[in-house]
Amino acid sequence: MKYLEIIHVQASTGLERSAIRQLLNLTGQLLEFDRPPGLLAAEVYRHSFLAGDHILQLTWENSPARPTGSASGLRIKDTMKRYGLIDHHIWLAITGEDHG
Repeated sequence: MKYLEIIHVQASTGLERSAIRQLLNLTGQLLEFDRPPGLLAAEVYRHSFLAGDHILQLTWENSPARPTGSASGLRIKDTMKRYGLIDHHIWLAITGEDHG
């Protein structure tokens, strides 16, 4: 099963630069040193207008998806909490079989 794990970081005022540096650092470490089985990609995106608004998108392929998130995602989420608000969600891919 393919799914996305999205960690949305809304950095507090004054912490925007620190937050993105930390998020990029954690993403790099994950890809270089701690890449878990099933992780296909890890990408960081920024909001087109809001300076402190970023997401980390982890693309997974393993079965089954954990509804609360991967161990890696939970670790990153916990680290990023010091920078502001965090949302953490799992999105499952829809296949033809899901449409009946």
